[in-house]
Amino acid sequence: MTKKTYKRISNVDHDKSSSFATSNATASSPSPVPSSTPQKTISQKISEKLHAIFFISLAYFTINYTDTISILFTSQTIIRPLLYIAITQITINTILLLYLTIYLSKIKG
Repeated sequence: MTKKTYKRISNVDHDKSSSFATSNATASSPSPVPSSTPQKTISQKISEKLHAIFFISLAYFTINYTDTISILFTSQTIIRPLLYIAITQITINTILLLYLTIYLSKIKG
C-alpha cells in the first residue's frame, strides 16, 4: 500500500498576473483561524442546563402520569406489529446516532 502525497495549496490571495504554477510554489503557512463558535457566557450555560432539566422532567412526568409503559404492555388496543416496527426503527436510529456521534468523532477522529 503506497502512501498518497498531496500538493499544498496556498491560502494567500495572489494578483491576477501570477500563474497557477508560481502560486503553488510560493505557498505560505496557513494563518491561524479564529474559532467559529464564540465562548458561551455563564448565563447561557445556566440557561442550557435549566432547559435540559425542564424537558427531561417534563418527559418523566408525562410518561409516569399518563401510564404509558403499562398501557404499551397490557392494552389490547395496541397494534403489536406496528409497535414492533416502531421500536425497531427507533433502535436503528439510536444506533446510527451513536455511530455518528461517538464512533466517528471520538474513535476515528
